[in-house]
Amino acid sequence: VGYKTEWINSDHSAKFHSEICDGAVIPGGSSYGDTPVFRVTRWLTAKAFEKDFPDDESRREAAAKKANEDPLICDSPNSSLAAWCKMVVESNSFHTMNGEETEPGARKVTSAGTADRFCLDDIDVIQTIEASTWVDDVCPMYQYCEQRGSWAAEGLRRAKYTLAAARELLNVMKDASKAQTEAKAAREKMKRPPMTQEERDGHEVKRVMDKMLHKLEGVHASKVRQSERQGARESE
Repeated sequence: VGYKTEWINSDHSAKFHSEICDGAVIPGGSSYGDTPVFRVTRWLTAKAFEKDFPDDESRREAAAKKANEDPLICDSPNSSLAAWCKMVVESNSFHTMNGEETEPGARKVTSAGTADRFCLDDIDVIQTIEASTWVDDVCPMYQYCEQRGSWAAEGLRRAKYTLAAARELLNVMKDASKAQTEAKAAREKMKRPPMTQEERDGHEVKRVMDKMLHKLEGVHASKVRQSERQGARESE
């Protein structure tokens, strides 16, 4: 608890703070009890509002300040990767993980990359943590890397995790995109008014006519094939 990292996305439109919090005391985290919680918070920069105010830096800064009064926050008591899965979906779209759409203008879309930015898979981070004198006091059961094996093996294991995490994040984004498409289709279906009797009659007439035309085309094609076979026999 208390561990924190900061990452800035590629276009510098947002900063992301990843931290491990006490689930019993963080705002909105009372339901987690004493379980540590992985939290990712997005802070927008003035650059996120360049398209809104292309020629006014002061208005961009004011818009970022106002947006950051209620930043986008994603929590998970399960893992750092689960918290980032939520963030990459919700930061990249106007939807939640299950496809629900937010209110228009309620959220600014920014890239959140495709990696777990807690960096707990980074060897330098692990070495720094293990060099701290409080590890034995806070985590008396902690097993140091050299007790588990070697730093080379640890590096390989964590490199595999990084790759697996990137794949998981991409899969989550694909699933979220599918959920968003399905949710949008369901909303559009609900918006469409029911057909009138005249429209239903028109659809039925079209269906019957299409069926008749299909049948006539089949009969015509059959006669053509029969005529071709007859001509072939006569030529023999």
